[in-house]
Amino acid sequence: NSELIARSVMFNGSDTIMTKSNSSHSSTEVVMACWFHFTSRTPVNQGILGLGGGTSGSTNAGVWLSNNSTDGGTTDLYLYANGQGSIAAHHINDYNSWYHILASYKLDETNTLDRVKLFLNGELINLFSDERRGSMGTSFNNTSTYSIGGLFGSGNPWAGYIAQPVFLDGK
Repeated sequence: NSELIARSVMFNGSDTIMTKSNSSHSSTEVVMACWFHFTSRTPVNQGILGLGGGTSGSTNAGVWLSNNSTDGGTTDLYLYANGQGSIAAHHINDYNSWYHILASYKLDETNTLDRVKLFLNGELINLFSDERRGSMGTSFNNTSTYSIGGLFGSGNPWAGYIAQPVFLDGK
């Protein structure tokens, strides 16, 4: 369904990233979630939600969407933390629907595959074509800014709608 969600925000993919600084944050646990809807069929490395403090990838964490050029333009889900990224083996093909995404980071978890979890429309994504969740470190580096519509300091803004973004710090 391509109807708009009330109070959703459209991001233009070039210069609209919403940020909020936070002087006190968890060093190991964060949940990020939102509803999103595409305005373009071919998003290329676009950040949706982020947590970071600089332009270096090693100081940022977040959820990205990336164009999969190997299969003609489906979209991959991409998790990122502390210089490591994992690409989910789940593709988005329907660009006319709203999606709910949730990423749960618990970097002090001893089971490395439980450190970072990804849910799409309430379904846990277990398969990753590029599995590096166990290498995402045991704590966040220099995390002081939450971002919506891109990853703060890293560019790659989102082109589409976002509604009901949530950041739970320390949860």
